[in-house]
Amino acid sequence: MFDRALELSRYEICGTLLDIRRELKIETHFTLGLVSDSEGQYFQSLAKHAAAQREYQEAIIAYSEDLAHNPESVATLNNKGNSLSKLANLQAALSQHQQAEQSYAESIAAYDAALHRAPDDVGALNNKGNSLQSLADLQAALSQHQQAEQSYGESIAAYDAALHRAPDLVQSLNNKGNSLQSLADLQAALSQHQQAEQSYGKSIAAYDAALHRAPDDVGALNNKGTSLQRLADLQAALSQHQQAEQSYGESIAAYDAALHRAPDYVMALNNKGFALLKLGQLQAGHDQESEAAESLQAALMLFDRSLAIAPNNTQIRQLYDQLTQHLNTPDS
Repeated sequence: MFDRALELSRYEICGTLLDIRRELKIETHFTLGLVSDSEGQYFQSLAKHAAAQREYQEAIIAYSEDLAHNPESVATLNNKGNSLSKLANLQAALSQHQQAEQSYAESIAAYDAALHRAPDDVGALNNKGNSLQSLADLQAALSQHQQAEQSYGESIAAYDAALHRAPDLVQSLNNKGNSLQSLADLQAALSQHQQAEQSYGKSIAAYDAALHRAPDDVGALNNKGTSLQRLADLQAALSQHQQAEQSYGESIAAYDAALHRAPDYVMALNNKGFALLKLGQLQAGHDQESEAAESLQAALMLFDRSLAIAPNNTQIRQLYDQLTQHLNTPDS
């Protein structure tokens, strides 16, 4: 019940359940780990970071105690890895970089221990891929480029291992696409242009494979649009103008497919607006004035729709104001 209330952001119910929980005796270390992990997520959702870290650490201790008595428990090893990964994500968000790297390493070690006992556990393989991907994101942010490339490669290998055992696992296909997209972003930033184009292509292929199995997955549609948009950005920077226009068009089509299924999906509205804005700038730079004006006007309408749903988004508000001023300036 607590996890369901947390998922629905019913925080008052969560608080009431926490009060009840303090009156109960929890019989096993495994159960204590589950409860403490859920409490960590609850406190993190309320930005109570110290309390969240404390609960995640209590979960990790509880799972370690359980493993002292049940060292072969794959479920406990997997859950310990999950709590360590959540702790690491929080530490990274709080710029506790060294602690985050250590927690990611410990989470990966927990998944490896689970996989040593159950090599075909696709859940553990997928979770290991997630921790490696998050570690790579942190390493990239810290300009540890070589380590980040290696970690992205290892995360993709973990997803491939899961997909070898469960080819229709949409979650792993999506996650693989995300990791390839992030790797491509890093490669593009390092001017590894050919490698970046290849990685973007592979990420799009992973999302297509996910969508073949789950055509209404709006997250995969949005992610596919993002990979196509970033590929278009790279192509535009390399003066591959025709390819860039085509990629922007395909990214817009992916966002349209997401919005057809979820019309108020703010992220897709914003991303489609960004793609149209970039396309309009590209068109304006090549004397396609009427096409550029049409693209920019369409972007403005999307930002307007987005702000009607999420009016406090300052980035979109600034873009909307700047674009309005640009379109209302003579000779724009």
